[in-house]
Amino acid sequence: MTKAGFITELRLMQLLQLSALMEVKRVCSILDIDYFAIAGTLLGSFRHGGFIPWDTDADVAMFRSDYKKFTQEANGVIDPKFIVQSDYNDLNNRTCFARIRVRGTVFNELENPISEYFSGLYVDIFPIDNAKAQPNTLLLVKHKFFKILVRLKAFRAGKVNSSTRFNSLIGRLLSLMFLFLSNKRLKNIIEGFVLRFENHDCDLVTNYNSKYGLVKQTMPRNIYGVPRFNIFDGVKLRVPEKSESWLERIYGDYKRIPACPQLTLDALLPGYEVDFGGYSDLLTKTEPEVRRFLNLPTL
Repeated sequence: MTKAGFITELRLMQLLQLSALMEVKRVCSILDIDYFAIAGTLLGSFRHGGFIPWDTDADVAMFRSDYKKFTQEANGVIDPKFIVQSDYNDLNNRTCFARIRVRGTVFNELENPISEYFSGLYVDIFPIDNAKAQPNTLLLVKHKFFKILVRLKAFRAGKVNSSTRFNSLIGRLLSLMFLFLSNKRLKNIIEGFVLRFENHDCDLVTNYNSKYGLVKQTMPRNIYGVPRFNIFDGVKLRVPEKSESWLERIYGDYKRIPACPQLTLDALLPGYEVDFGGYSDLLTKTEPEVRRFLNLPTL
């Protein structure tokens, strides 16, 4: 909060994402499917009891079968304040995973077109896929190619400008290199890679879309196991059964707190446009007032 007691832009972003996390939790209960808090959300839950102070996103994951059900059915039962975006309902989806977005807000990389429906603040929702073995050199090369195709998919879907000039240039070069590849063929190659073991009985799973890399993300299924619960900013979220093993695998000494960066959106998100829309008036409120307005648990 500021000295005047009003909530900061960063904290308002986090609380809107927390409201989206609560909606994921509610929808999953209705659809009778599981989810797991992962990445910085899982880390923040165990290390800070909520958001990492400088975090600007939130992440959950689902096994592929639950992910399919969620992306296909969630919007039928979702609160109108939110919308789920995925390849299932958005032909211009720029990722290979889903997002639940807060309607009436904007979170968009600068100079890229803003979608009428799918530009709001969001929580990432990743599919967890079967894996046959720990990655070898050949699989890592194939995964690099997968990442290239995902970047191409994003470019064709409107992500012409990335957060850096170099990444923007890469997108343009890939578009020229793969001009011969139709969108349908591109989709089939991407899905063929991640779903090739979908109907196999595998002891390992992975998240192909993770920024932490395939080696760290390929882990025994029982690390996710049967979800347990942990508190995240006052909300009881499902987390992997062996959360500590998950965190050690991805972060090493996850209890060590690094130096805190400057806690402003301009410093943390220099390449993004953020607009709170109808929620902007909340910037003149205290956190308890914002929590009451968003129906969040009080701390």
